[in-house]
Order: sequence, then C-alpha cells, then structure tokens
Amino acid sequence: IWDGILGTLEKPDSESILMREDPMKGGDMKTAFSDDIEFSNIKDLKEKFEGATVNDILVTLLTLTIRAYLLENEPEALSGKRKLRASFPINRRKNGQSGFRDGSPHNSIGLGVFKFPLKFKSRVDSLWKVKRTLDKIKLSPKPVIQAAFGDVLVNLLNPKSSYKLFSQVSAGTTCQLSSVAGPPNGASIGGHHVQDLKFLLNSPVGLYLGLITYNGNVSTGICVDDTAKADAQEIAKFWKSEFDSFYEEVMSIDGVIKRPRSFIDRL
Repeated sequence: IWDGILGTLEKPDSESILMREDPMKGGDMKTAFSDDIEFSNIKDLKEKFEGATVNDILVTLLTLTIRAYLLENEPEALSGKRKLRASFPINRRKNGQSGFRDGSPHNSIGLGVFKFPLKFKSRVDSLWKVKRTLDKIKLSPKPVIQAAFGDVLVNLLNPKSSYKLFSQVSAGTTCQLSSVAGPPNGASIGGHHVQDLKFLLNSPVGLYLGLITYNGNVSTGICVDDTAKADAQEIAKFWKSEFDSFYEEVMSIDGVIKRPRSFIDRL
C-alpha cells in the first residue's frame, strides 16, 4: 500500500537525451515509423521461451531498441544506477463494463510504470529480465492503489493544483508506451484495401513508443519531443536490426529455452 502511495512522489528518471530539457514544458514532436516485422516471427520467438507471451517478446524488442540507440549515442546513460522508465495506461474497467456512461464515452485508466532493464548478458537474458518486470507489474496492487489515491487527491485539491501534481508525476518518466491491435487480416474502405496502418500519440514526455499490429505485421511509431536531443529516425532504425539479432540468437538454441529458476522456486 505504501509503495503505491509513495510511488506518486517518486523521483523522476535520470537525465538522458531521450528526456525533455524541461520535463514540464514540451515542444514540437519529431516522428518516425519503424520497419514492419512479420507477426508470425514474433510468435515463433514466444514459443521458444517457457511461459513467455507475445507482450514479453514485444517489450523486450523495445528494450533492445532503446539500449542499442543509447549505446551508440549516449553510452553513459547505461552506466551506474541510471533509471529509465516508461509509463503506460492500464484499463480499470471491469470485464463486460460499457465504455459509455450516460450516453458518452469514458475511460477508467490507471498508470503502470515499467523500468527498462538495460543491463543484461545476452538478448535471451534480456527477455527473462523484461518478463520478470512485467510479471511483477501484473501482480502488484500499485496501479490500483495509485488510482484510488489520485481520486482522493482530486477531491481534496482544486483543479489547478490537481493538474500540476499529476503533470509532474506523468513527466517523471522518460517514455510513454501504448499498444494498438489493428485488424489481423487487413481492412478495406469503400472497396479499397488499406495497405498499412500507423498510430501515434502526442505524449507528455520526451519519448513515445507505440506498438501496432496490422495485417500480419507489427511495427512501432516513435515520437520524440523537439526539446529532447534524441533522433526519432535513428531510434527507428534499431527496431529491425535488433529483432534480426534477437531472432538469430534465439533460433540458434535447440528446443525450448527454460525459465531461469530463482531461490523462491526452490521453497
């Protein structure tokens, strides 16, 4: 419970070229789109890891992409105890609950925070570190507690103070993530086949990474705030190259790759 409450007051991420110069003030957005990757290849990778999900594979690929970009452009960001996190929305609506209220659409969203594990021995090792982090988030009550704590603060503070507080919290992470599932077999408009589908958000932080699946492929849209020193096109180029290296490393290993056992597994 305390972790959920104190998380609202957590210190912002370490400075890097991926962050805004002023976390509370943004500029124009520089955008790029990665190359497509066949979604069947993502599924192939999932089947190679014991207990892995497609989401584990995709977030690992984002982690490898960010690490490769920083390794080439700001290697010091990978040293010491530097912190680089991403926030992402969590749907709080119950199963079967309508997305409409009193005839109008509404959201009930909590905020999840993922810390990129940027230190690992191999790309296979990176998958297990990403998976452990994601599994912990799934089991943690932190997003629910923070959402409830936020509801209390909204009732206690005036609108201006509430906006300032929540803006500071959201600006503390380096990156915002999203994932959009498009039609798996493509779509048509007026009898014309839609060849491709892309998705972007204007996020309140320095970097946005948006996964999108469409017509058997997966790609990512990238937005970088103009006040950050990163290059969206340069980030995008590592998406496909890191996938190729990841795929080659994994497929060179015979059989299913077993999950590393921890001390808790032996109890």
